[in-house]
Amino acid sequence: SRILYLLIADVSNSINPPFVFHFYVMHSDGSNQTQITKGGSSIFPAWSPDGSKIAYVSDTNEDGYYEQLRTIDVDGTNLNKLTNNSVQDVVSWAPDGSKILHTCNMGVEPEFDLQICTIAIGGSEVKQLTDVGRNGTASYSPDGSKILFQSFRDTHAQENVGQIYIMN
Repeated sequence: SRILYLLIADVSNSINPPFVFHFYVMHSDGSNQTQITKGGSSIFPAWSPDGSKIAYVSDTNEDGYYEQLRTIDVDGTNLNKLTNNSVQDVVSWAPDGSKILHTCNMGVEPEFDLQICTIAIGGSEVKQLTDVGRNGTASYSPDGSKILFQSFRDTHAQENVGQIYIMN
């Protein structure tokens, strides 16, 4: 079995942001450590259901804005950029590996209109699933029939207290 981990990269020549993250994979005994991502910064990794790919959020401009959803094979090949929109949170694969759930900013920076979105693997069209409140941290149920997410959409939003929602 393999372990996916995040490591702070050498940033001696970087001005903004002051740190850059990259993903590495290693065997469970600590051997065969291999860097998977290069260039920019990478956060929020998620294994594909079959273990062959990693979905993640990338800041290729190193400007502190994580705007691209990408996939890459676990050996570091076949890098695919899925979105150009501002992706703000963790990503989650559908159990059948056909699409990726993510939080997208439907507003214009610096304003945030955070919504739950999905994109089909191999597709280019982002589908917005929510339109009320500030939403994030979404994941599929094990059978893929439901989506669990956090939302700030009622009177508690002013207190910065999110609630958990489930959608079909």
